[in-house]
Amino acid sequence: MLRVTLKEYRTSHGVLLTEEQLQTIRRLLPSVTVQPSVGGARLFDLTPGSIVGTVRMEDMELTILPKIPVERLMFLLSYAIDTADWEDRVSSFGTDSGVLESVVHGFVFLSRRAFRKGLLEGYRTEEDALPGVRGRIRFEDQIRRRYGIFPPVEVRYEDFTPDIEANRLIKAAAYRLSRMRIRSPQALAMLQSLSLILAPVTLVDYPSFIPEISYDRLNSHYQPAVELARLVLKSASVEFRQGSVRSASFLIDMNQLFEDFVVTSLREGVRASRGEFPQNARGRHLYLDDDERNRLEPDFSYWDGTICRVVGDVKYKRTTLTGIGNPDLYQLFAYVTASGVETGLLIYAAGESKPETYSISRAGKTLEVFVLDLEGEPSRILEQIDGIARRIRDISEKEREDTGERISIV
Repeated sequence: MLRVTLKEYRTSHGVLLTEEQLQTIRRLLPSVTVQPSVGGARLFDLTPGSIVGTVRMEDMELTILPKIPVERLMFLLSYAIDTADWEDRVSSFGTDSGVLESVVHGFVFLSRRAFRKGLLEGYRTEEDALPGVRGRIRFEDQIRRRYGIFPPVEVRYEDFTPDIEANRLIKAAAYRLSRMRIRSPQALAMLQSLSLILAPVTLVDYPSFIPEISYDRLNSHYQPAVELARLVLKSASVEFRQGSVRSASFLIDMNQLFEDFVVTSLREGVRASRGEFPQNARGRHLYLDDDERNRLEPDFSYWDGTICRVVGDVKYKRTTLTGIGNPDLYQLFAYVTASGVETGLLIYAAGESKPETYSISRAGKTLEVFVLDLEGEPSRILEQIDGIARRIRDISEKEREDTGERISIV
């Protein structure tokens, strides 16, 4: 089997590929730039983008490593899932076998911990035709399907069962991972053990839409496992040919992971709720124009009731557009203008920019650029986040004071 290892944003030269391998890479990894190599037939230069992970075929395994250590990626992933007890979760992710196997170990650990008190149960609305009455009779269906003849009886009832969405998501993720051509027999055995525990739960495919789960005190212990399951379902895909696995891929978008981590950790740092510190302005109305035809979705914003106090953007990789210098600053300027704040924050991963401040006196705006170094220990990364969170609180307080002054003058 051909094994190819690439690294994020780094070109590997002279990779020998068959036509089928080449087409699979182009289909599953459009973020990888493929160019013919000079001086050799079927040789190609491969340059990955920000998508990392593994694609496995019958005759080839292609692995894309992140530019940061795998253990740092697992920290970002773990903290973005849930900020509580992240140290225990990070230690559960093995980092010796690459991204996929590391996620498998962490997923099994979190699932087993969620199941320590037994499978979570809840009420599900069921519709069925039964010999007797249970719940409410669906009279319209009884007449349409049974011509009013009893039994059976068309009914709708509430069933208290472990076959709920949270367990279905975990079971679907375990099944998806088990089809990933995992080399470790131990990892496969662990996934199979989860399937046995979840035997009463329906296996759902979730081909596109992956539902979100609301958490409360009754199911909060499920949150890390369910959120990792949702990420697995977004990241893992399997192609079949004549009943067998043709290719399996597990791919993580580092742009999205970095954004999720930064927004989650800053929200924790400023001690705000999701409503006060939404991602992509979810639940808020922010438009560039007065006619509200161009909705804006900044990566993070900090709200005081209906008033936006801070707005910002997160970039794992600097945006480049031909003929436009630093389009990220233009995007941030649109955010601060539309939100009415004076200061906007732009947060890069280290290596993409340097800390800078841009004053735009004619517009009365200031754009501040921060750089987050992901190479250090998790505690060091969180220290940097705390510094940015303090700056957000300072800006918010100043905005509040300035607003009060403007109101008093009026």
